[in-house]
Amino acid sequence: MEERAERFEGEELLVPGILNERDMASILGVSVQTVRRYLSKGKIPAFRVVPGKYLISTEQLIEKIKSEAGSK
Repeated sequence: MEERAERFEGEELLVPGILNERDMASILGVSVQTVRRYLSKGKIPAFRVVPGKYLISTEQLIEKIKSEAGSK
């Protein structure tokens, strides 16, 4: 996955393999609000960096999707 620059508290950070809520919504084809709902219910593995700001590991997301697909 290509590296992308994340803006966090005024600093540019290169964060390979990490997506924000907007990126995740785009990948899943849902709204940002839906992604936030998934996050609050624990349906998407993520870590909260500050209140209201989540980052999602692409590696953990892939594992979650594989496990969900295998259980159906």
